[in-house]
Amino acid sequence: MAAHQQTTHKKKGSDDQVTIKITWWGGDARHEATQKVLDLYTESHPNVKFEAIPAGWDGYFEKLSTQAASGSMPDIVQMDYLYISTYAKNNSLADLSEYVDSGVIDTSTIDKNRRQAIQTARRLVSLLVLQHLR
Repeated sequence: MAAHQQTTHKKKGSDDQVTIKITWWGGDARHEATQKVLDLYTESHPNVKFEAIPAGWDGYFEKLSTQAASGSMPDIVQMDYLYISTYAKNNSLADLSEYVDSGVIDTSTIDKNRRQAIQTARRLVSLLVLQHLR
């Protein structure tokens, strides 16, 4: 998953209402599994709401490209490795380094080699959310 450049950050522990737009591609099973995870997160963090934008593979990156160009890309996007460097180079993806360095984002469970593999030009622009779903 990658974060859009214009994502705003609220202080840890903030009770402010936050809406996060998130998009991904996949079939019904992936949509249902992702929605369950989002619902679980919202149960633990009632001030956070997700605007889920599930999609199929066909046309996904064409739509994302248009959203990036217009500045309306969702806050969190599922992105194939093939596209990450392109979106990072045109500054469509946020640098997550400060959030990892400050502890806002905990990457302790992500293998260090995998974490380095998703850095582009010393910017951490993507996080491996899960390696597989059983």
